[in-house]
Amino acid sequence: MTALLTLLLGATAVLVPPGASSDPRRGAGTRSALAQSAALVLGVLLGITILHLPWWQIAVVALTAGLWAALARFAPGPRVTLGRWIAAIAVVALCVAIQDGRAGAGVQRLADLCRAAGCFLLLTTPANRVVTDLLGIARGKARTQSTDVLEPEPALRGGRWIGPLERVLMLLLASTGAHQAVAALIAAKGAIRFPEISKDSTETKAEEFLVGSLASWTLAALAAVLLTR
Repeated sequence: MTALLTLLLGATAVLVPPGASSDPRRGAGTRSALAQSAALVLGVLLGITILHLPWWQIAVVALTAGLWAALARFAPGPRVTLGRWIAAIAVVALCVAIQDGRAGAGVQRLADLCRAAGCFLLLTTPANRVVTDLLGIARGKARTQSTDVLEPEPALRGGRWIGPLERVLMLLLASTGAHQAVAALIAAKGAIRFPEISKDSTETKAEEFLVGSLASWTLAALAAVLLTR
């Protein structure tokens, strides 16, 4: 149940284009919705025919993943996104707590593969979006003290690749027990960013670095815990 839910959350999340609810290209949104629906149907079939899940578990997984996808498409606000992620993490944790673990060896290997694929998908573009939303909320709260207008931030294209690579690398290292390597990676990131942060007289870059990094590392750590269960 946990494996199928994780896989469907990841699959439907990566299929949501940024700003889907306000995207003027209606065709792109329609194709994305069809792809999400296909992913849900294939997930249900996977749960029935291969994972042999009880009907009520499949219903819970399909309902949760469908609601997750619908909120991502029609309510893409930062606070809704954070609430959606927190709720999804809680549901996954509940599934881990109630699963009995009595599957056969072949089914268990497939479930492990589904869980790993879902974690990988969630740590890519979807994790980028939730970290960006969290930073946006933090910037808004910080700047309302001095100005009523939140100036747009320049897009950092490198972060779109660095963030996912960092989280996936941390997931791989933590899953294999290489905790010293994880600590070294965190220290290296801090050392690389220190010169830039030290030149910032407003200290906003330091706060953004801490908020963004801690959020990103937390997601990677949760994925590692899920994979090592």
